Amino acid sequence: MIFCKRYDVFFRPIFAFVFIEFATRKVMHAATTRFPPQAWVTQQLRNATPFGAAPRFLIRDRDDKFGTAFDALARATGMRITARRCARRT
Repeated sequence: MIFCKRYDVFFRPIFAFVFIEFATRKVMHAATTRFPPQAWVTQQLRNATPFGAAPRFLIRDRDDKFGTAFDALARATGMRITARRCARRT
């Protein structure tokens, strides 16, 4: 899963949610928004894993947009969550 921030031609932020299967490098799901609340991110995980077709592992950072509902959904589909802390810039 990749969550990245880009800007349009008017320098407004656009957030992209991309779910990639690393074994085949296939994009499983992609979505964009201007403002990603927790409910939207959780819904995108639900859309990316239909019928219980979920990966074994989910690597994410500790951002606030991944709330408790996101973690509960990921665990309910059988994913093992690894939350990493981002490195500090110096």
